[in-house]
Amino acid sequence: MATYRAEIYITFKPGVLDPQAKTIQHALESMGFASVRKVMTGKYLEIELEASGLAEAEKEVSAMCQRLLANPVLEDARFHLTGPGAGVTGGTGGQASTGRTTSGGGASLPL
Repeated sequence: MATYRAEIYITFKPGVLDPQAKTIQHALESMGFASVRKVMTGKYLEIELEASGLAEAEKEVSAMCQRLLANPVLEDARFHLTGPGAGVTGGTGGQASTGRTTSGGGASLPL
């Protein structure tokens, strides 16, 4: 078994109202930061897990995102794994920088 670290980013899907982001954007503009065009909020998590290999770690993190960490109706999740043989990015919905892409299903990297 090897130890892997997952950095997980959860954001609202495009088109979902994000009132906190709008409040932040208006506050930044009122403070003189006129260059701000868009603000998005979300959650960031780090999870360390034991897995027999990269594929198992990807599968576990993907399942965590889909079953608990992200609301699949409103949110997209993406993650980056580090550990033996890793350096991989995945997610649920949306786009990721490397790996396979899936939307809301049961796949890993980028989901």
